[in-house]
Amino acid sequence: MKLSDMTMNQLRSSASSLREQLNNTSKAASPEAYKQLQKEIKDVENQMGKLSGRSKSLCDTLNTMRGVLLATIATKFGQKIQEWAKSAIDFIKEGIEMAATAEGIKRAFDVLGKEDLLAELRKQTKGLTSDLNLMQATVKASK
Repeated sequence: MKLSDMTMNQLRSSASSLREQLNNTSKAASPEAYKQLQKEIKDVENQMGKLSGRSKSLCDTLNTMRGVLLATIATKFGQKIQEWAKSAIDFIKEGIEMAATAEGIKRAFDVLGKEDLLAELRKQTKGLTSDLNLMQATVKASK
């Protein structure tokens, strides 16, 4: 099996086996075999270094991606909070404007000075129209 096809565990096992063979080989009696074993050990260790580097690079890439993902989520969450806050503010503004409009209509209706008019209008519309609409229509009709 080629070194590039081996897993880290296989490489470790191979390196251990090669070191054991090297320890059992006499440098003086078999210099070529000794030198060949040293080369093979070096090749296995180099491949282990490459795998380790790839593993570290992959971890770094995944950590970077995690950071980008978390930053994106935080940004989107912040944007949603801003949208909700703006919606709440707009809702409150509309409520204030509606209250001011209703108050103005009520004052204009009160100026007409007809005390039982609203009760009579309610009776005629059988309660199907809001008091605000009744007062508004009355004020418009009086102009």
